[in-house]
Formats: sequence, C-alpha cells, structure tokens
Amino acid sequence: MEFPSEEALMAIGTVQEFEGFDTEIYDAVCQKVNFPDDWPDGLLYHAAGPAESGGMRITDQWQSAEQFQRFMETKIQPAVQEVFSERGTEPAGPPKTTIFEIHSTAHTHA
Repeated sequence: MEFPSEEALMAIGTVQEFEGFDTEIYDAVCQKVNFPDDWPDGLLYHAAGPAESGGMRITDQWQSAEQFQRFMETKIQPAVQEVFSERGTEPAGPPKTTIFEIHSTAHTHA
C-alpha cells in the first residue's frame, strides 16, 4: 500500500459526463490533442468509459483546477468542436463537470 504524496493531497479530481459522445468520438478527440502521447501538464490520472445514461464519463486527477481549466479551454473544447464539425453535427453542449478537492488517493501495483 502506498500513502498519498503531498502532491496528491493538494490535487483536484474531476468527473465529466459528455452527452452525445461515444468511444469513436472520444478517440477522435484524443487523436486531435495527441493524447496520451502529449501528456497534459498537471494531469496525474485519466480514465474514460461509457456512462450508464449514454455518452462518456471521464475521471481525472489534476495538480490544480487551473491546469484542468486551461487544458479544457485550449485543447479539449477546440478539438471537440472540430471533431463534431467534421461529422456535420454540433456537440450536445458542455460536459456536466464536477470538481472536488482530493483528500486521499491509494493504489496498488498489481
């Protein structure tokens, strides 16, 4: 078992629900921003998968809310617009986003 680092204790978590997304659109957006090869500054953890209600759910851990916001505004939002434009449609709107201060993290090396 590993104890949280000081960095993790100051980090934030995000949960986002993207309506109108599927894995194909998610992959296209990732390709536009060259993720994960061009790892965003401040991103510590990322997971994505289909949401029960449809769309995609993305969970991240960031060093700061500012780094998360900058990445969303400068990379993700333009890439989402471009991907939907290429498909001749519009996104359903901005993702439903929850941001929370991380109290603790734990993980195992399996």
